[in-house]
Amino acid sequence: MDTFELSSPGWVPTATLLLIAAAILGVIVYAMRRSAARKPHSIIVGLAVAIAVVMPAIQLFMMHVHRSANLEPDRLTVKTSFYETVVEFKDIRSVREEASHTLLERISYRSNGMGLPGYRSGWFMMKEGRKLFASVTDDPTIYIATSGGYDIALSLPDTQTLVRRLEGVVQPSMRNE
Repeated sequence: MDTFELSSPGWVPTATLLLIAAAILGVIVYAMRRSAARKPHSIIVGLAVAIAVVMPAIQLFMMHVHRSANLEPDRLTVKTSFYETVVEFKDIRSVREEASHTLLERISYRSNGMGLPGYRSGWFMMKEGRKLFASVTDDPTIYIATSGGYDIALSLPDTQTLVRRLEGVVQPSMRNE
């Protein structure tokens, strides 16, 4: 089994998530001060603060770990933050390199994933109607078309090695599609 490390999110998505957490905390503090005369329930306020602090911290941690593409004897397993998918080699139709900014323009909306500036992880819908499993940063990206009803997009520091390895397993009859 060969393992390829996926690209780490840069400083922009990390800073964005920290700003979101700070904004949520600011709203909670503002709401607590506004309702001080009404004596808010401390349990609700405590839960809100815990969620505002813990959830972004978990997301930040998961953005930077658990990201890999594993080539097994008969399949490709992709793990990214909270998501994972497996595609059999027989289901891979084509593999190509694509600029990440071009790919991001083709994404319509997030169906179950994390979308921050410069970082996409999880399940998305493409403008052309296909589902997409993505782990995309600003680094070069590999686009893997499958016959399974979804495609895969991965950003890696070295895309050429994985492209060569996957091209070797693409079914010859599928290459012409």
